[in-house]
Amino acid sequence: MKKRIFTGIILAGTVAITAGLAGCGGQTKQAVTKDDLLDKAVDTFTKMQSMDADVKMDMAMNMSASGISMDMKNKADMNAVGIKDGATHVTGKMDVSALGQERALEVESYTVKEGADMVQYSKVAESGAEGTWTKTATQVGELTDSSSQLSVSQIGEAYAKLKDSLSDLTLQSGTVNYNNTNCYLVSGTVKGEKLAEIAGSSGQTIPEETKKSLEQLNIDTQLYFRADDETPYAIEADMADAIEKMMKAQSSSAMQGMEMTAEEMKMSVVFNSFDKVKDVTVPDDVKQNAVEGADALNVQSLLMGGGI
Repeated sequence: MKKRIFTGIILAGTVAITAGLAGCGGQTKQAVTKDDLLDKAVDTFTKMQSMDADVKMDMAMNMSASGISMDMKNKADMNAVGIKDGATHVTGKMDVSALGQERALEVESYTVKEGADMVQYSKVAESGAEGTWTKTATQVGELTDSSSQLSVSQIGEAYAKLKDSLSDLTLQSGTVNYNNTNCYLVSGTVKGEKLAEIAGSSGQTIPEETKKSLEQLNIDTQLYFRADDETPYAIEADMADAIEKMMKAQSSSAMQGMEMTAEEMKMSVVFNSFDKVKDVTVPDDVKQNAVEGADALNVQSLLMGGGI
């Protein structure tokens, strides 16, 4: 459980928060610097009360061991809404293939506070099928670091820690068009050594093997900022090379004799708005039809192919 939580923090923190460094907008009014943009992102993310974001991921990898090979692909298109009190609403579609199976999935989940618990109502169904809503309740304190949750407050905290790891990125001259929006672009490689340092300062005990693996996570990153107000807008991260190197760096018995190649591992996050979502409400029919579930929907597991 701790390993899953830690992985969630690194992935969610690296992607969702680094994503926080992006933005787009109108016309350039004065010269800006990279520090101007990053400082504005810190201010935006630490003060935000809610956010609405679109998340896309394209993944294709091959795993082989003892002469047996398996291709795994996952294409996801999700929308995530989060409020600082921990309430979330996630919805989207995934195309997953592995072991010769192909599945088109529709995913939706609500997470809200009910008394002393954070309760998640979730559904994963074949495209076009009705599916079944499940209900999972967990005490608030136990969900603080969960990778299955979208935590607005954690994004602000993680961003503050990750900011220094972006010091090697470069602000491109002029502006670029991204999603029909005029943007400043900050791009380069987020260094794995810095991510490992941040993980080590998180208060958790990080195994040496895990630390060495994190050091392989050099992530090619493009951060977009709205040119009209310099606020975060979008991120694109190419993690194929980083993930492949990280997996090869693993020396645990579980990885002995296994080879992995990552043909594609790209993720993008676009922030549609900040502070416009006031609450997340679970529809009455969802509450009435939900059955008790064994575990909360883990979005990270689904994104990494665990939904097949």
